[in-house]
Formats: sequence, structure tokens, C-alpha cells
Amino acid sequence: MAEAAHAHEMHLKVLTMDRPLFDGPVRAVSFQGLDGSYGILPRHAALVTAVPRSGSHLRITRTDGSTQDLVVAAGFVEVRDNAVTFVVLSGEKAEEIDVERAHAAEQKARELLDQVRSEDRPSEELLRAQAAVQRAMLRQILGKRTANV
Repeated sequence: MAEAAHAHEMHLKVLTMDRPLFDGPVRAVSFQGLDGSYGILPRHAALVTAVPRSGSHLRITRTDGSTQDLVVAAGFVEVRDNAVTFVVLSGEKAEEIDVERAHAAEQKARELLDQVRSEDRPSEELLRAQAAVQRAMLRQILGKRTANV
């Protein structure tokens, strides 16, 4: 009977440079990869994809049906042998997001973006600045959504 319960779950690890964000059994994982949206269920085919530096909303469906939202950015995801592993530069749980700090980060990123555009800097700097704006906006959206729940 225990085998039947395990057939409907997989193991998820979310690792950042600072700390592990999640490590446990889950029913499903969805996120935005660099090359499209993903919904991962148990027994998913092997896969490796990138997480954009602009950030991704990672939704975890736990084995009890509850969900948890995270923001992750700049890294990779591997799906293999009924396990999903995120290795990312940054990430945080939605309930930990300081919305005001995220708003301040957006303003700072927009100022940098304006500066990069006005000085006609290399496209790599423009892409980094755009990603910072998008990441700050995503953090605000998830932080506000969690605060209103």
C-alpha cells in the first residue's frame, strides 16, 4: 500500500547559494523555464532546463494538496528518476517577501535601466537591468498575493 502512495509523488529540492528552500515529497511542480512553461508530475521524463535570471514563479503542490509559492532566478532544473532539483542563484518563499523592499528594488532597477539606455551601454548590461526589473516585479506580485491570503 505504501508503494501506491509513492506512485503519486516525487522528490523536490530547491537549492540557492544561501540556503536550501525546499526539500521533500510533492505531488506537482510548475514553473517558467527559459524555454517555456513546465508542469512536472511524478514519473516525468528526464529533463534539464534553465531558470531565467529575470525570475520564475515556482508553484509547489504538496502531497496533502496545499500549495507553496517561491520566486527563483538564474539557474537550472533537472528532472530525473522521479526527482526534481532546482539549483539557482537566488530564491525566496512568497511569504518571506518584503513587498516594500521589492518595490524599492524595482525603482533602483528602473533607474539603472534608464541609465544603461541613455549611455548606450552593451546589450548584456541592458539585459541584466531588464531582468532585475522583471524579478523585482515578480517578487512584488507574489508577495502581495501571499499577504492578501
